[in-house]
Formats: sequence, structure tokens, C-alpha cells
Amino acid sequence: MEILFENRYYSDKKVLLEYVKDVHCKFPRRLGFLFVLIAAFYTYLTLFKMSSLRLVMAVLTILIFIVSLRLIFYHLVYLKNMKKSSLNLHNGQMPESVLQFTDNGIALKEGKISMEFEYNQIKEIKEYKVAYVLMIGKKQGIILKKDSFSIGTFEEFKKFINEKIK
Repeated sequence: MEILFENRYYSDKKVLLEYVKDVHCKFPRRLGFLFVLIAAFYTYLTLFKMSSLRLVMAVLTILIFIVSLRLIFYHLVYLKNMKKSSLNLHNGQMPESVLQFTDNGIALKEGKISMEFEYNQIKEIKEYKVAYVLMIGKKQGIILKKDSFSIGTFEEFKKFINEKIK
């Protein structure tokens, strides 16, 4: 099997952050922004409408605001846990991710772990500033770094992968 495209990179915060924000933490972040609006509404009520319940409303507003901030920045906690589990899996080192694309499928090697995928497993493609993700499930994706192709180019790869998943 001839390798048509190869993508090699070391995971960094930029690559993973875009993916985690969109795929794993989209709902909590939206919920956090909704809670900020609720906290703002409660602040308005506390200051201008409900003088009798001012203390209760102020405490409730502060609690909602704290929860909303935790939800908005949840992706940072998720990313930290993701890196920690990756380091545990690879004996404390961040290995190079090597993705090789042939006519028959995709081979992923990360440290001592290797997996193979077929093109029909790809459900969706997500493109970010730094990363390109081949989604194989609702929350599982094969992450490629756009500027890390050692065989082929990103533009050629986009054409190739779109043909393969049709």
C-alpha cells in the first residue's frame, strides 16, 4: 500500500482547543452564556424592581454568575484533563501523532498505540483555523494539523478526502 498523504504533529493547545470547544464543550458554553443573561436580568431586578428581596436576589445572581463562568470556561478544564489522560497513557510524554492515508484507509499511530480506520467511517469533516477533523462519531474525531503534511499538501488532501467520503 502506497502512502498518499502523511500528517505528523505533536499535539499542542491550539490544535486541541478548537476541537474541544466545538465538539466536546459546545453545549456547556452556550448554557453558560444563557446563565450570564439570566444573571444580568436578576441584577436588573435586584437593583430596580425588588427592594424587599434584594439580599436573596443578590446572592442568587452571584451564584448564577459563578456557575455561568464555570460553564463558559469548562473547555479549559476539559482540555487539561484530556492532556493529563494522554500523558498517563503514554508514560508522561506527548508522542508524535502520525496519520497515514492510503487508497484503502487511514492508519493512526500515536506512541505505542495504533489504529486503523476506513473512509466509510467518516461521518463529517470539521475545519478550524489550525486543525482539520475527520469525525468518526458524534464526539470522536481524527485530528490533523493543517500545516503538518510530510507527504502531500493540505489542499490536495482536502480534494482527496472529499472524493473518498462521497
